[in-house]
Amino acid sequence: MTLGPLEYVMVAFEGNRFSGQIITALRDAQEKGIIRVIDLLVIKKDEQGNVMALELSDLSEEEARPFSFLAGGLLSIFEPDDVEATAEQMPNNSAAGLMLIEDTWAIPLKEAPHADRGYLGNSIKGSHLERRCRSQGWRPGGSRTGRVDRGRNRSGSCQVKGERVC
Repeated sequence: MTLGPLEYVMVAFEGNRFSGQIITALRDAQEKGIIRVIDLLVIKKDEQGNVMALELSDLSEEEARPFSFLAGGLLSIFEPDDVEATAEQMPNNSAAGLMLIEDTWAIPLKEAPHADRGYLGNSIKGSHLERRCRSQGWRPGGSRTGRVDRGRNRSGSCQVKGERVC
């Protein structure tokens, strides 16, 4: 099975104002086969600039309920440097969803035979992401569970649910 192009997507909310409409749009796009969410983190940055990355499993039952359509299908692809790079773009007192998305709509373009032997290529970053996905045991069309908590605060030390772990 062919893997569609991969891309990072960040959706941020200043002041932590979040209505949930983006979740509905994300679910609709995935159900229609336009995209597939491969990884997702919730990143929070407090008023002092401290950063915490949360897996869906770290959220309360109420907070995680809207994401139930992703249950069991996510990988742990993001690394602390991904969290750090995202947090640098966020103002203090904000939250963001960081997603790795497969553009499943483009799979037929990659598979279609072309008379001129053309192909749809991934960007260098996309190829790097594909290698990371495959190294985690992920295969196109499949899913894998087993999330690993990770995060990095402003001082550079790793955090899991607010506890310093490295």
